[in-house]
Amino acid sequence: MVRTPTLAQKIGALLVVLAIAGSTGDAHPEQGAAVTVLRWDVASYPEVSVYVAVCDERGNPVPGLNAGNFQVSEEGEPVGGLTCTVARPDEQRLALVLVIDTSGSMKGAPLVAAKRAVLDLISRLGPQDHCTVTGFSARVTEIAQFRGNDSSAARALNALRARGDTALFDAVVHAAERVRDATADRKAVVILTDGRDTASATARSEAISQAQKSGVALYLIGLGPRCDRAGLKAMAAATGGAAYFTGAPDELSHIYRQVLDRVRCFYALRYHSPGGNPGSRRTFRVEVVWDGVSGADSRQYILPTRLAEPRSPWGWLRAHALALGVGTLILINLLLATAVIVIRRRHAFG
Repeated sequence: MVRTPTLAQKIGALLVVLAIAGSTGDAHPEQGAAVTVLRWDVASYPEVSVYVAVCDERGNPVPGLNAGNFQVSEEGEPVGGLTCTVARPDEQRLALVLVIDTSGSMKGAPLVAAKRAVLDLISRLGPQDHCTVTGFSARVTEIAQFRGNDSSAARALNALRARGDTALFDAVVHAAERVRDATADRKAVVILTDGRDTASATARSEAISQAQKSGVALYLIGLGPRCDRAGLKAMAAATGGAAYFTGAPDELSHIYRQVLDRVRCFYALRYHSPGGNPGSRRTFRVEVVWDGVSGADSRQYILPTRLAEPRSPWGWLRAHALALGVGTLILINLLLATAVIVIRRRHAFG
């Protein structure tokens, strides 16, 4: 016998669904595989360098991995000569753009907590790192630039005031352009917002495209129930970053530390490509396995039309032989010149 739910039961079930749908979630990223390909380099092809970040299911970086934890393939074919190294924080130059929503809805505790979280992150930067702080409401305003842990950051951040609408996509484009030409090993844009875009002249698709062209990962932090969760996750996914959500302003400092740890911790993989036709597209896949947990990410690169010349075992000998020959010629010329001078002097006094 099939029972028909009563009206009270239907209302109760609906309230449960609404409560779940309205939950703001926790402070862990809701996007991103365990391994994320950050960038790659084929300048020394057929040697390929791939830089990846590895995080657990809570978004925390995974340290201590080696080449045995990784499997790399190109066009489905396993690659050879795989090596893995870990980049230490003091070996990296980091370029960050920290973007803070200063629209009217951020007034009070949210903006106070945001300033505190950004200051905490800046205090953790090294002297080799570069940081730009930007605020946005209906317009995007660059607040200041810092090299490492700068004591003037607090004064600059205190000038931020909450008012106006939300030009989120314009802020993404501005940040991507700001970090594009930065000289750094890692580049990232960290954006905090508590609402949906209401004032941008730029579409979300164009903002994503500009971030991709800049080669920068977007880390989006959504505060409160009004943020565009789907939109933030889409921007993070398209750029190799991550999206974080929380309903508590006091959790922002912890999230910013998570983002910095994630940006700082990455692995440099190098391998020998099986090869292909110059100018063709090659798809590579990186898989990582540790403690029964696995994840994978794939990317494409275009095979260089002019390949790097193979290193010859005779290259060193040829170079030194050439240097020796040039040196010998110079010495002979000096001896001849000296001999001519001596002969002329003897004739002069003879």
